[in-house]
Amino acid sequence: MSKNSQISPETFLYVPPFATAMVFFTDLLKKPVIDKANHEQGKIADLIFSDGEQFAKVTHLIYRDDSKARKKIIWSCVAELKEIRTGKQEVKILLNKEDKDITPEFEKKDDLRVRDILDKQLFDVNGLKVVRVNDILLGKRDKNFCVIGVCVGAKSLMRRLGLAWLYARIKPAAKDKVIKWDSVEPLDRELHTIHVKAQKEKIADLHPEDIADIFEDLDYEEQALIFETLDEEKAARTLIEADPDIQEVLIRNLKVRQFAELFAHIPLDQVADILEIMPQSKATKVLSYISTEDAEKIKEILAYPEESAGAIMSTEFIALPEGYSAAQAISHIRKLKPKSERTFHLYVVDDKGELGGVLPVKSLLVASPKTKLAKLMKLDVIKISTETPKKEVAKVMGRYDLLALPVVDHENRLKGVISADEILANIMPESWKRERSELEEQ
Repeated sequence: MSKNSQISPETFLYVPPFATAMVFFTDLLKKPVIDKANHEQGKIADLIFSDGEQFAKVTHLIYRDDSKARKKIIWSCVAELKEIRTGKQEVKILLNKEDKDITPEFEKKDDLRVRDILDKQLFDVNGLKVVRVNDILLGKRDKNFCVIGVCVGAKSLMRRLGLAWLYARIKPAAKDKVIKWDSVEPLDRELHTIHVKAQKEKIADLHPEDIADIFEDLDYEEQALIFETLDEEKAARTLIEADPDIQEVLIRNLKVRQFAELFAHIPLDQVADILEIMPQSKATKVLSYISTEDAEKIKEILAYPEESAGAIMSTEFIALPEGYSAAQAISHIRKLKPKSERTFHLYVVDDKGELGGVLPVKSLLVASPKTKLAKLMKLDVIKISTETPKKEVAKVMGRYDLLALPVVDHENRLKGVISADEILANIMPESWKRERSELEEQ
């Protein structure tokens, strides 16, 4: 069974107007079931199918008799689906046996029912949205009556609501959008969710923020289904971008060892944020899987007051020894392979880790290879303390129009960096909320 949950363009087919060769499930519901003696036995309630690679073969018919009792009969009892044109599309299910010759079967818990597919959700990776199954397309394939595909989109929804006539007037040229059955697969036997098979690369191409946004429209099982398809780095970044409520659910259900693997791709400051959400016992176990050095750094971050610069700073930065030459610095940076979004500036420190100056990347690149960093760095460094309140951090960054701000401890040792991203994520939303509430009160 595939674990992907996607829709790719090639999975769609378009069906012609109503014909006896194909019929929509909602057009069959509550239609009369007539036996060979021309006696109505009841109204169709559901179909049972057996899953297949290309099509899902319908194996049984379920109808309700006059007493509303459900009766399940084998599909071989069906002679034909007869279309009756009386100004609107009508169908009768004609049986090839009389009532006395038909032996109903017991329904089973693990029966796959067509009706259970309705309203299930599919993840459309191309449209970055979740779509809902509104109808089922049925038809004859290889002498069998089968599920051909599932219908999504406005036309199938309007038909299901009994407003097909209205939609035909508004959009007469509109076609049904159907996802072929060979691209659809049930998540489990109960059909709580269905998903669409496609290449994992489709999800891998999405930005983690887009995946996190889609998670908001899914239940936990669907979130887990997509999350499991991601590689460790993409999963880690998606976890970071997800809303706190979704983070909490994913965190609660991931195993300790899985966290340790994901944390290898997450900055330590964000690991600390995630650990704060965890129960303390689980957080302690996770820390035991992390290197002693990183675990100590995480504990240090967690010790900072919640509203301080230390609590929101990133511990990913490049600190270069002041005794390095330009050539040594460039060689060192190449070995680190830093992420470009974090490399706003380079910081120069002494042998005690104390911040001595800031070195713009451009200055390093154009310098003579033998020039010492002490001669290249800018000494007038604007910096803040780990204890500086977040509101003050925003003011300093705005006043001096900075993209990044170094954070030092009481001994001037470089401990982290706060970027404009951290300001937007941790500080600006609060001010916007306050301004909005103040306006509402006026």
